[in-house]
Amino acid sequence: MALPASVRDYEPPVALFASDGGMAMYKTLLSGAGAVLEPGGWLVFELDSSRAHEVGELAGRAGFMDVRILADLSGRDRVLVARFDS
Repeated sequence: MALPASVRDYEPPVALFASDGGMAMYKTLLSGAGAVLEPGGWLVFELDSSRAHEVGELAGRAGFMDVRILADLSGRDRVLVARFDS
C-alpha cells in the first residue's frame, strides 16, 4: 500500500513499519502497560484502522477491560481505549 506524502514525509519510519504483520509494537505496548498502570488505569492510543479490532482482542487477552475502539472524524476505527484490570 502506498502511503500518502502527508504521512510518509512526516511520520518516523518506526511509526509506519512494524514486524509481525504490523502487530509487534501493539503486542509490546499491551504486554508492558501493566507494569506502569495502576489497577483501573486507562490506556489510550491511536492505531492503524486496519488492525483496530485485532488490537482490541489482544488488549482483552492482555488483561484489559472495557476495551473500546473509537472512530476518528472520518469514521475510521483509530483509537483504542482500555482499562487495566489486575
